[in-house]
Amino acid sequence: MSPGSTRGLLLWGLLLLTSSATPATSQRNTVEVWVRAPTSSAADAGRLEQRTIDLATAPWVEVDRFDAQYGVHHRYRGVTLQWLLHTGSVPGMVDLALLHFDNGMVVPLPFRDTTAMERLAPFIALEVWVDSPGERVWSRDLPDISRKGEESEDWRPIRFQGGKFVVQTLWHPEVPEVTPRVFSPWQHVDRLAGVELAQSEAYRRQFQGSGSAAVANGYRTFLERCQFCHGVRQVGAHFGWDFAEPVPLHTYRDPHSLWFHAKYREMDATARGLMMPAFPDLGPTQAAALWAWMQAIVTSGPAPYRP
Repeated sequence: MSPGSTRGLLLWGLLLLTSSATPATSQRNTVEVWVRAPTSSAADAGRLEQRTIDLATAPWVEVDRFDAQYGVHHRYRGVTLQWLLHTGSVPGMVDLALLHFDNGMVVPLPFRDTTAMERLAPFIALEVWVDSPGERVWSRDLPDISRKGEESEDWRPIRFQGGKFVVQTLWHPEVPEVTPRVFSPWQHVDRLAGVELAQSEAYRRQFQGSGSAAVANGYRTFLERCQFCHGVRQVGAHFGWDFAEPVPLHTYRDPHSLWFHAKYREMDATARGLMMPAFPDLGPTQAAALWAWMQAIVTSGPAPYRP
């Protein structure tokens, strides 16, 4: 494979009020919910107790709150994530909701952590109240997000066809408190397509790898910045390129070029299809550790999911 072909493969590609109104049926209003099955290998993740939830027939509620992704307050109608999680039985050992979005992002959420759930107040908006001159109605037209012209953001619009996942803060429990100023997974999510229930320790162990202290530090950087968009051998998210397939990323970049890529992002990145925001707070030591982790996890492969 030529360097040009390799480069092309790698860079291709991010107050509740009960409502008495009956929501109208619309396309793409279904969400899959399932329990992650124990596996003998990382590649064959199965599904237990899978169910399809039709949000159009769910008990809708109204909320009036700040939408961190839009950056403004909105009045919405839809369903709470808590309601969605409790539409069936949840095994006691399960404590992590892996939120799967249409664009391939996977955002883990510790749904049994009361403080985290109250802080985020996750909600699936299906309609927004439009209150403009001559128009006061509920609308299923949830505005796209386009950041064209902002140097550190993706130029491609984020679309919400069938629903919008709403949180009231950009904070995430696995992202350092200072990082949401430059990155938050909630900035890039689109429609919630599925909820995978898993045991948190077993899920994270799949990506832990083994080796030096640098590998351990790189694994921590992966959890804080990378896991929401990237996976390894099709385990995890697939919004960005896979770290192992078709070309192992650690063989394509050395630690310095990885740092330069993540920190500064090339000027023509969006024109070539890159969807990754810049990480101006990433240091060269962190990038070197991330590179060491990439090498270790690609060499050993993700571990099986075994709660």
